[in-house]
Amino acid sequence: MLYRFRPLAESRRLEPVRVVASTRRSNTSSKRCILLERDALLAFRARLTDPDSYLASWQGEDCCQWKGVRCSSHTGHVVELALQLEGSQVKRWIPGSLENLRYLYLSNSMFSGQLPPQLGNLSKLQYLDLNSIYTTYSTDLAWLSRLTELHLTTLDLSSNSFSGEIPLGIGALTKLRALLLGSNNLEGPIPEEIGKFVALKNLNLSWNHLSGTIPGSNGELHSLESLDLSHNEFAGDVPANLSDQLSLSHLNLSYINLTGRIPSGNQLQTGAEPAPGLRGCWSPVVDFC
Repeated sequence: MLYRFRPLAESRRLEPVRVVASTRRSNTSSKRCILLERDALLAFRARLTDPDSYLASWQGEDCCQWKGVRCSSHTGHVVELALQLEGSQVKRWIPGSLENLRYLYLSNSMFSGQLPPQLGNLSKLQYLDLNSIYTTYSTDLAWLSRLTELHLTTLDLSSNSFSGEIPLGIGALTKLRALLLGSNNLEGPIPEEIGKFVALKNLNLSWNHLSGTIPGSNGELHSLESLDLSHNEFAGDVPANLSDQLSLSHLNLSYINLTGRIPSGNQLQTGAEPAPGLRGCWSPVVDFC
């Protein structure tokens, strides 16, 4: 039997996590910035157009005092770069010498060109937010599979023009708590390696062209609180072990053609009423959604 899931009401739709670029100018570190990193930032600025003078503070000797830059209070290394450069373009992205970066926020910026695979060399990143960078694209996210030493907890590449398949090696990012790849042009299956994300709380792969079956390893994400696979081209059954995810509080499987029975029990109850605390589109009763 074929079930077609209808979308949530707008008030119930899960939106991707969005991080607004920091506007603080500096930290309180007594350490001055590293000269090599200061020169790298200046070279980066020289390749930008900045009509709104967002980077007007990027002058002087101490780059730790510049807007959008934060340095370690112990080493003076640049550890955070938070920029929101509307109307700016850059041919070459982040300088390779900023190898101590832990937080990189570039959401809602107007960078153009292909996403550089050199981002895979930033092995100390804990948070990478490239949400809605508009005219930037990528046809191959294989660089993600090189981040085996990463302590990355949040990866947000949503609302872009990235295409290709989700790389198999993404399972190496075992400390991820949020994986947000929605609103792109990704295709192919969801890798079984997704099941290695034991700390994952938020998984959003909506509005892509992903196909195949929903892997059973999704049901092994016992920390998962929010799952959105809507607006894709999946087929087959919903994994039976999905009902074992006791932490799940939001589930959206709308606009996916599925066959077979919807698993029941625990969080996924049959009938029109959801389990307490769980909201979303999953019920075999079509009118529920």
